[in-house]
Amino acid sequence: MSTQSPPDIQAMLDNFLALKTSDRRKTVNAILNALTVDEKRDLKRKMDKVTFQVDIWGSLPPELRDLVVKDLNLHDLFVLRRVSKLWNETLSSLSVLRSAYMYATVTGKHVLDTLPAEHVERWIKRRTKAEQGRPFTVGKLLVSPDHLDTDDEQMYYANGMFAWVDTGTDKSSICLVHLNTGEKRHFTTDNRETLGNIHVSDTLVAAISMRGYCHVWEIMTGTHKSFRLTSLNFHHFLTHGVKVMVSYEDNIIHFCFATGIARTFAIEGLICSASLHKSDDEVSLICIRDKTGHGSELSQADYHLQVEKYTVDTNVFIRTWSRYEELPFQDGVYRRPGPDETLRAYQGQVSSMLYPYERSNPRLYLSLTDSDQIAMHRMPVLPGHIEDMDVAWFDQGLAFFTQLQFGRSRHVNIGVGRESLSSPSSSETLSYELTLARLLPHPPQLDSVHCIWAGDGFFLYLRHSEVWVWCFDEDWNPSGALSLAS
Repeated sequence: MSTQSPPDIQAMLDNFLALKTSDRRKTVNAILNALTVDEKRDLKRKMDKVTFQVDIWGSLPPELRDLVVKDLNLHDLFVLRRVSKLWNETLSSLSVLRSAYMYATVTGKHVLDTLPAEHVERWIKRRTKAEQGRPFTVGKLLVSPDHLDTDDEQMYYANGMFAWVDTGTDKSSICLVHLNTGEKRHFTTDNRETLGNIHVSDTLVAAISMRGYCHVWEIMTGTHKSFRLTSLNFHHFLTHGVKVMVSYEDNIIHFCFATGIARTFAIEGLICSASLHKSDDEVSLICIRDKTGHGSELSQADYHLQVEKYTVDTNVFIRTWSRYEELPFQDGVYRRPGPDETLRAYQGQVSSMLYPYERSNPRLYLSLTDSDQIAMHRMPVLPGHIEDMDVAWFDQGLAFFTQLQFGRSRHVNIGVGRESLSSPSSSETLSYELTLARLLPHPPQLDSVHCIWAGDGFFLYLRHSEVWVWCFDEDWNPSGALSLAS
């Protein structure tokens, strides 16, 4: 019995590949039509394993992924994670998250490197929610009922703690609430002095009394120390770590809580920014120095900037170095700041706000980087808003701000702004611009907002006798002195 020899498979393939494209399609269709049901089922199983998608992102080396992340905002990361399991795994890696956060905060350094891996995701979510102005939870804190008639310097927020001078005790005590726990503490002097300006760091609460003393308490233990002021006509008041600083027109008082020593040293020029080291006896300043006189208009012909650092040597402060800089803005646009035009302190720094002559120009202030570079920050200018604006920094490169707007009715708009680094205006000066990222919908309770604060996952604003607390951490619940907002 003879058997039929198998066809020459390779010859058939060669003949098929030699056909024109149109003839190849006709041949494939003819073969598919001739297949049995079982043969079609086998073919389908094989074709199901074939993918026509190429995962370009997953195939990129880590260095190129970081470059892509640079142009994404943090919200984009959470959206792109939904594409596939591989994308979710890649975009959840610590290196990608830290790079994205570094670019979002425009710091040029990996600010999350010191955080444990389990906390990085929480920080990214917090920042994303804050950029959108969408808190997970809103709480309320009842403060003294007549604080609307007092100076906003009698309230302060920092490091997750809100403090205020209690008007119910004739301003002789300070109330401090830990927002994360709701725990409330009270601080007062032995002779119940009347207290005015207050300031809070992560370890201290400080207040200036009407008798001319600065009283300082350690928050955890309640230990009290104080030092005498030369005058109540001070310019800047700042607390950072275990240090306190009070500045005047021509001198600074520096106090270390750990040693209980207050030192005074002379300065020259008008302070427009001061940076206080939280543990070392060290102060860095940006001063406006007169070249020719005391004109009210800031110009390079009349003024320059002097960056200075003071440290303790043999129990006295000495100037260890100084650097001269030209004014990093256009002549004749800004006026010389007064002692009361001070921006709220942030991360151990306090600055004077520089106001323009024309409302079409942005307000600005100067600060110092960790490497003692001058950073110039331009505030946003919004049409239809008057000049007054309150700014509260939530995080590096992210701020909440309010501006009054007049239309059919007077109301307050809350905006969220992101900062971007533009081209340096000089070899030693960095220029940042805060632009409007989102103008939040106008809630009915924002008909009268008097002060705002932000940082450490919270945004707060004072309305009448209540402080409204927005929290951007998903696991926070108001407790203790705080209640859930209805």
